[in-house]
Amino acid sequence: EWDVVAWRSLLNACYVRRNFSLGKKIAEYAIEMYPNDSGMYILLSNIHAKSKEWEGVAKVRSLMKQRRVKKEPGISWISIQNQVYVFLSEDNQHREILLIYAKVKEVLSKIRPLGYAADVAGDFHDVDEEQREN
Repeated sequence: EWDVVAWRSLLNACYVRRNFSLGKKIAEYAIEMYPNDSGMYILLSNIHAKSKEWEGVAKVRSLMKQRRVKKEPGISWISIQNQVYVFLSEDNQHREILLIYAKVKEVLSKIRPLGYAADVAGDFHDVDEEQREN
């Protein structure tokens, strides 16, 4: 029996390989099995967004709201000299937040002229561009 991670991985593979019709079928099945897993909804929303099916994105968001499913914040961490540093998306409580955002802005200013463009097609469409990149 597959667990939620296996289903999410399969759904993500459909997104990456642009097999959107299969991805939608998998998402419907997986959401039925794991109705409280926000990752499934986000991946399905990303598939709709990549296909420019904004009505589908809106339906997924509405379903999430109706079922009271909230997107979990992204998290990453790094270990430097045996000290672990944890970062949460949209966490503005970090004591070095101004320095962190300044560094992100600096890096973006250097890589944009080299052709960098954030892949924001899968982001919810009411999120502004700066939030998407950060």
